[in-house]
Order: sequence, then structure tokens, then C-alpha cells
Amino acid sequence: MNREDKRLTNTELEAMFAFWLIGAFMAIRGITLVLMTQESINNSDLYSTMDSILPFPIWGVIFVIAALIIAGSSVSQTVKKYYGLLVGNFLGILVGIPFSLMSVAESHMPITQYTITLVAFFNLVLFVHAGVCIWRERKRIQSLHKSN
Repeated sequence: MNREDKRLTNTELEAMFAFWLIGAFMAIRGITLVLMTQESINNSDLYSTMDSILPFPIWGVIFVIAALIIAGSSVSQTVKKYYGLLVGNFLGILVGIPFSLMSVAESHMPITQYTITLVAFFNLVLFVHAGVCIWRERKRIQSLHKSN
């Protein structure tokens, strides 16, 4: 990552674009949850259950914060990127998996169920990826310290 040439490789550009897409989807989902009316919540078993666990505006704000952290950390070219991805994707997992599990339990609204499950899965994959990158970087630094 510490290259003299500061231009992004194609792989880095593709990853950044993917992070932005995931962040955009999560942000749109979060804003939708924040703006959801009580009538809409009452008309859905899934939304009623989720609202009884935690009010919808809070679910929405967590989605938006996670989205901003993921999208923001994608532009970093340092190891700090992976710490941001850990935090953002952990928040995504924190809200995505309960939503996904409740969607399956309610067997209601399959489109919502599949999209939320997909995003929660990507959050999990990116969370693991960020952790592995941090672990590798720390190992590399430790080996440099030992060789000196």
C-alpha cells in the first residue's frame, strides 16, 4: 500500500466502487427506515416485529452510519481503511442479520428478505476481509521489526 505511485490500480478502483454501491444501498435502506410511517410498520408483520425490538428510526440511523463509514473508508489508501471497514461492516452485520433472520422467520416480503440477506452477507465478507488485512499488516510489521 505504500507505493510511490498514488494512482489506484484497477482492482482498487473496482473495490472502491463496490464499497460505494454497498454503502449507497445501505444508506437508501436506512433513510427509508427513518422515514417509514407508523401505518406502514403496523401493516407488516416483519416491520412490526423489528419495531418492537428497536424503533425504526434507530435501525435507519445505524444503517446510514454504517454506510457512511464503509463508503468513507474506501477512499483511504492506508491500513486505516481496514479499521473503518471493520467498524462499518460490523454495524452492517449488527442490523442486517437480525433483519434478515426476522424476514425469514416471518416468511413475508421475499424481495426484502433476499436483499437484506445479501447485504448482510457482503458485510460479513468485508468484515472478515478487513480483519485479515489488518492481521497480515501487523504480521508484516512484526517481521520487519524482528529483522532489524
